[in-house]
Amino acid sequence: MISFTKPRVDVGFALGGEVASKVAGLVVMMVLTRYVPPERLGEYFFAVSVASLVGMVSAVGTTTMLNRSVAQEPGQVAGFLGKVLSVRLPLALVAYLLINAVTAVASPDLQTVMALASAYAILGNLWFTYSAVLLGAQKVRLRTATELVAPVIQIAFIPAAAAMGWSFEEILFVLAASNAAMLAVTAMVVHRRWGPIPIDWRHRGAWVYALASWPFLVVTGLRAANFRLDTVMVYALSSPAEAASYETAFKLLEVSRLLVRPVAAVFFPLCAALAAGAAWTKLAKTSRTLLVRTAAAGSVVAIGVALAAPWVMPTIWGPEYADSGPVLRILYLSVPVLWIGLVASFLAAALGREKPAALGQGLSLVINLGMNALLVPSLGAAGAAWTTLATQTALSLWLVILVRTTLVRRAVSEAGEVVAT
Repeated sequence: MISFTKPRVDVGFALGGEVASKVAGLVVMMVLTRYVPPERLGEYFFAVSVASLVGMVSAVGTTTMLNRSVAQEPGQVAGFLGKVLSVRLPLALVAYLLINAVTAVASPDLQTVMALASAYAILGNLWFTYSAVLLGAQKVRLRTATELVAPVIQIAFIPAAAAMGWSFEEILFVLAASNAAMLAVTAMVVHRRWGPIPIDWRHRGAWVYALASWPFLVVTGLRAANFRLDTVMVYALSSPAEAASYETAFKLLEVSRLLVRPVAAVFFPLCAALAAGAAWTKLAKTSRTLLVRTAAAGSVVAIGVALAAPWVMPTIWGPEYADSGPVLRILYLSVPVLWIGLVASFLAAALGREKPAALGQGLSLVINLGMNALLVPSLGAAGAAWTTLATQTALSLWLVILVRTTLVRRAVSEAGEVVAT
């Protein structure tokens, strides 16, 4: 089993970055919910949801592939990153232009908000490419330092901008600029550490590498769709106000994920290295420990927030969101299975089992669409929350079974080889 001493320290640093990012996000949201009508805020949530989905697709799964490649072959960082950027940069530009062209035709009134929200989302998505290099190389502290750039800008400028009477669009511009600054600083750090990065979008090897990443695209895209489509469907099948009610509650669910995402960030490259070395017994013990601890911690968090939900929403978002307490309670019931699913998902990727993991994500999305179509028209945001609980439970069960059966089969194979030797 992996020693948890150094990874525990790295998890602490990664958690610090996650906390700073989420605190900044909460500060921004607290400002917006007090200065912006729920209907306009619903438009912003809709725009970010759409842009995030398209941005995920434009990444073609290369972020996770790059992380795993760097972890398993640390001497080839520049080559791997060059291949990914050769594909990511042109696709990100196409994604931005496509989103805004469609918006200009289909919903001109939303055009300015979409232009700024999509810039914010796509620039943030590009940052994860450089972040994957730092995580794969186990430079967790350096990654955390670069991650702090955007939160510092947001906390420093956005509350002051709102107090001075800046418009909604001007505040969104600050958001987009903060992600642009974070991306620029991280790119500078990576290029300085690993030297020149060969970028050539015409290079066939880059596109071959990207195409090999397609299972990660499916997993990542479907995972994002499972979360982001809830807001889109509430907006479409109910109302912008209900979309704001759901998204504000979901933002707090995302806060819970910051406690488990650092575990994935630190342990994914470590587990990928164990898998590359065929250390199946060690990996099985590590996986079991991670899943058990994750389930226990998630249960404690779920119970605590579920009890406090009626007071949490109006305290954080303001009195207009007092009725959203039940939505938050339902969403937080999903925390244990959500956390287990996140850990099991990166374990499946470390094992090279991204294709069956993608199948599970697809089945979960089908359940998501069906339940939302059935429940949202009558229950609004609460219907989407019940859907999240059901789909995350089904998905986590699928992934845990996948990881367990794979590890058992490979551990038995490893034992057989030792006996034969």
